[in-house]
Amino acid sequence: MIYQRKTRRIRSGTGFLGRQISESSAKGKALAAFAASFGFRSEGPAAKTLAMSQTTSPLLASAYVALGGGLGSLARYQLGRFMTSWLGAPVISVFPFATLAVNTIGSLLMGLLAGWLYRSAPENAESLRLLLGVGILGGFTTFSAFSLELSLLIERGQIGMAAIYLMLSIGLGVTGFVFGLMVTRLLS
Repeated sequence: MIYQRKTRRIRSGTGFLGRQISESSAKGKALAAFAASFGFRSEGPAAKTLAMSQTTSPLLASAYVALGGGLGSLARYQLGRFMTSWLGAPVISVFPFATLAVNTIGSLLMGLLAGWLYRSAPENAESLRLLLGVGILGGFTTFSAFSLELSLLIERGQIGMAAIYLMLSIGLGVTGFVFGLMVTRLLS
């Protein structure tokens, strides 16, 4: 059985944050390249740009992700150490402030990165997305730690703290991402 990846098509229309775009414009080409990284397929003038953005060799792409992932993981570890020394181990053992901070900061940075890549459309956007977005921010943020810490709060019977942690993590993460996109819109 042959596996076929399902793709969605994008056309000219409204872009991020409600801006009108055309696939023949630089913004439209950037949107096509950015959307392709999430499994969308382009038709029309942006297809050529899209094909050009996929020229990064798999080995080089893997190197970008590995390098970025190592740097992001190291940054997450160091932030966790800093927060533990700042707040104290007893506070960190009651509520996972470090993971909440990491995921909130990471979401804000991902929003800034996505907005910047979309608006500026640098020629090396695919390499930057792999290094910064998939690698560094992927290594920096951590859903697995969030899941573990949420489960531990529930197992310890701290249902209220678990609910607060869940709401803050999702709320601050999404808010940070949207805020990052809005900042890039205001700066462009």
